[in-house]
Amino acid sequence: MRVPDHTVVYAIGDIHGCPWLLDKVLSWIEFHAADHIHARKLIIVLGDMIDRGPDSRTVIDTLLEVKLGKFELICLRGNHEDMMLCAIQSGAGVPLWMDNGARYTLESYGIDSIEFLKLVSPKDIRETLRAAVPPSHQRFLQETRLCHREGDYLFVHAGLRPGVAIEHQTPDDMMWIRQDFTDSTAGFGVLVVHGHTVTHSPSERGNAIGLDTGAVITGRLSCLALWNDQRFIFFTPGIDA
Repeated sequence: MRVPDHTVVYAIGDIHGCPWLLDKVLSWIEFHAADHIHARKLIIVLGDMIDRGPDSRTVIDTLLEVKLGKFELICLRGNHEDMMLCAIQSGAGVPLWMDNGARYTLESYGIDSIEFLKLVSPKDIRETLRAAVPPSHQRFLQETRLCHREGDYLFVHAGLRPGVAIEHQTPDDMMWIRQDFTDSTAGFGVLVVHGHTVTHSPSERGNAIGLDTGAVITGRLSCLALWNDQRFIFFTPGIDA
């Protein structure tokens, strides 16, 4: 398995509103990338950048700064970004979003989550969110991708449906699938790099690499570095180190 020549790829697992962990991983990436001066440098964030943790707004601010720097940045759409986008665009799906840690995201944008829960009209929900979430952050969410391929690796938030060609995978599966994917030994013609399903340490299986190490709970945010046919996984020490 390899990525294209003269390219180094860094894939970051689920950040979930923890900008201090993202800062540590970005510092390590800067250090590692110094050995690849002439390479194309690509950072892929695997989705679920928001919710559960205390400061989703700063996570997005940090990633917007990365986008302006020397690294190419691709951010994938996780189920949490999709729930937030749905609420911003249509005012729908708020109960599900709130059940999945949206309170902390709302508060990071200065929205009182208790008052927000009292809103019934989709119009009021949309207007409240659009007034609080900066346009640059709304564009950032809208520009997230469902998947991205580099060489022999495919990057996606949750995974793929076994037995279904990549071009026929559904957005719902790519953002939400769990056990049907993680329990499968089926090949996909690529090595799938994903988040979404939490493991204590990065998981390497025959057909996939999982990088969601439960950052908001464990303090462990993982990053996979790929160059040529080489790979290395870095993760922050975690609260139990």
